[in-house]
Amino acid sequence: MKVEVQWKKLVKPLVPTPSDRQKWMLTSMDELQMPNYVGVIFYYRDNAENPGGDMSRTTVVLSTVMTLGVEFVHAKVDGQIDQLLHGDPDMDLLDHLSQFPANIVGNPLVVIQVNTFKCGGSAVALRSTHKIGDVYTMAMFIN
Repeated sequence: MKVEVQWKKLVKPLVPTPSDRQKWMLTSMDELQMPNYVGVIFYYRDNAENPGGDMSRTTVVLSTVMTLGVEFVHAKVDGQIDQLLHGDPDMDLLDHLSQFPANIVGNPLVVIQVNTFKCGGSAVALRSTHKIGDVYTMAMFIN
């Protein structure tokens, strides 16, 4: 299966971040370590009531909950979601469904990638840098 990125967008907060929340004190270990992203992918079969989802609405919702920018990526997958879910996992494909920045300077803290399949299904990937939270923090954000 081929994953083709349609567009990327840095979703900025709807309201500017208050000055008292703009700087965080990181531990010396966080300062020294290379960027480490943790992530999760959610899979959804076709929903006839919401085909493909509303990407513009998603970016508006993101802008209201974030205090810093989020990279939002939309990609199309040349295949069926059932091929992915019922076969052996293709690690290269999973990497393309959940891409993360390779540049060390200026990386976003959170990357959300929505992948739409030919069948109408989707895979939503969320990755965040470990500097701002762990898997528990990610679960709280998702809820």
